[in-house]
Amino acid sequence: MRSFRVRGSSYYPDDCLAADTSPGKRARFKREPGNEYDPNAVAVLALDADGKARRVGYVNKGYARALSRRLEAGESINARFMRGAPAGVEDQGIAVVEATADDMRRLFRR
Repeated sequence: MRSFRVRGSSYYPDDCLAADTSPGKRARFKREPGNEYDPNAVAVLALDADGKARRVGYVNKGYARALSRRLEAGESINARFMRGAPAGVEDQGIAVVEATADDMRRLFRR
């Protein structure tokens, strides 16, 4: 299990406001090998009300390298937002947890 705070959200205020990053919602990752700041960059995405993926920030550099390799290898990553806000509500910081399906069920019991 690994958790991290999403970086760079302040650069995407419209996407962060439109996306649903509520705790328990699925977080998605997208490799950005052409990123001018980091060739291992991994964007964090969340869906808006229309099902469109919105960039809400990035995985921190320390974890991005390992995660980018896993994504390139085709590994499916099970990640959920553990801190964020519903669409239309300004968040107070976004955080993600990556864990097994069993651990996710324990973390986000409904």
